Amino acid sequence: MWKGSWYVPELRILNLRNNSLTGIIPPSVGNATKLMNFSLSYNKINGNIPKEIGNLSQLAVLSLVDNQVTGSIPTSIFNISSLRSLTLGRNSLSGPLLLDEGIFLSNLERLSLTLNQISDHIPSDICQLTQLKILSISSNNIIGEIPKNIGCLSKLEEFYIGNNPITGTIPTSLGNISTLRNLYCETNSLEGPIPPELGKLSNLIELDFEENYNLIGQIPEAIFNISSLEYIALTSNKLSGRIPTSTGLHLPKLLELHLSDNELEGEIPPHITNASKLERLGLSTNFFSGSIPTNLGNLRDLQLLLLHNNQLTNEETTVRGNFKDPYHSNSASNRLINFQELLQGSIPTSLFQHPRVQIISLAFKKFDGEMWKGSRYVPKLRVFLNLRNNSLTGIIPPFVGNATKLMNFSLSYNRINGNIPKEISNLSQLAFLSLVDNQVTGSIPTSIFNVSSLRSLTLGRNSLSGPLLLDEGIFLLNLERLSLTRNQISGRIPSNICQLIQLKILSISSNKITGEIPKNIGCLLKLEEFYIGNNPITGTIPTSLGNISTL
Repeated sequence: MWKGSWYVPELRILNLRNNSLTGIIPPSVGNATKLMNFSLSYNKINGNIPKEIGNLSQLAVLSLVDNQVTGSIPTSIFNISSLRSLTLGRNSLSGPLLLDEGIFLSNLERLSLTLNQISDHIPSDICQLTQLKILSISSNNIIGEIPKNIGCLSKLEEFYIGNNPITGTIPTSLGNISTLRNLYCETNSLEGPIPPELGKLSNLIELDFEENYNLIGQIPEAIFNISSLEYIALTSNKLSGRIPTSTGLHLPKLLELHLSDNELEGEIPPHITNASKLERLGLSTNFFSGSIPTNLGNLRDLQLLLLHNNQLTNEETTVRGNFKDPYHSNSASNRLINFQELLQGSIPTSLFQHPRVQIISLAFKKFDGEMWKGSRYVPKLRVFLNLRNNSLTGIIPPFVGNATKLMNFSLSYNRINGNIPKEISNLSQLAFLSLVDNQVTGSIPTSIFNVSSLRSLTLGRNSLSGPLLLDEGIFLLNLERLSLTRNQISGRIPSNICQLIQLKILSISSNKITGEIPKNIGCLLKLEEFYIGNNPITGTIPTSLGNISTL
């Protein structure tokens, strides 16, 4: 970046962000004593931050985000009393915060060190940062507890400490920070109850304590009455008791509620639909009992609903909702979804007709019957269709190719029969296709090998026959897993298999593969697992296998 000396005493603003600059920050940068704004973010700067940067006595903004800076944060930075924003995230900085060596940053409003290797604890004298609005130290090696007096940061708006080995309890003093809008404490090792004092955070938008694993007790009722909340994530803890019901639920702006993987019990309260804007609701892996609320269909914006691994009953429960008719976009009609059928029996056609559904995950249920009985409508699924581990029968209909934005499609461990339709190649964004352990017959359509986005193709334990046909033309440059075990695939391993440059798993055991292992098999440099047993393969073991260090 700087070749030779650097002497610009009158410079006030130096903004070189979003380039491809390399090299170090030279100590001579300290000569620019009138510099107020200094940004090198989103470059390739390396080396240490020079201690001479502390000479910039008028510096207000220092930003080195997303570089390759190493070493510890110089203590001299904490002597710049004019500094208002210090953002050093996404580097390889190490060592302690060092704030308790002496804090003169009385004007600092933003401190961001996310995604580094900063260690040690949050200093107890952090209260000296009286103007701090944003504190972001997620994804480091911060240890110890959150200071009990953290509530002294009376102007704090955003607090991010996730992905650190932080221990101890949640300080009750957090409830004193009335300005707090974002509170992210996910993937720490916090323990004990969630303090009810957090219910006083009347401006809170996002609350995240997921994956602490040791939070216990009931969810404070007051949290469910913070009307500003848009996001609540308490997944993967040991929270118990019921979803608060005594005062209802007053979350008119809530978009996501994640309570999965806890020890919550009781019925799912009908008033959960008071959060009428919900898009994602996760209640799986708890001890919820009783029937599914009949008014869930009123959540017109719901895209993801997780209820699996509970003790919900199979009572005849009809869910009434106003869903748009997929065949008549200008009209609305009342639809009935029978959640008895969502626990066992047939999959109701109406589920596939919800106009906003992007994810359907109904694995490990007791569904049977034909997959799409009497329906030729496939929703505009964008992400996920997972119906594995049921007892579904019938064929894969050609019109599944209409879900052109589908990325993950699994029918494994069912009783699907018939051929794989060639129309499946219309799924141009498909990354995962799994049909393991069914009764699928016929050959593998050549069109599958034109889906360039495909990363995993698992068709094992069926009755597929015919050749691999890879040598008809391979466009699967992103394929990482190809599993055809226990079929009746014939022919040879094609010599142009080297085109599968990303392949990690190749499993073609228990088929009718003939011929030799290609001599150039060592070209699959990322291969980790290679299964070809129980085939009439002949020839010698290729020496090129020794080139695959990942195997």
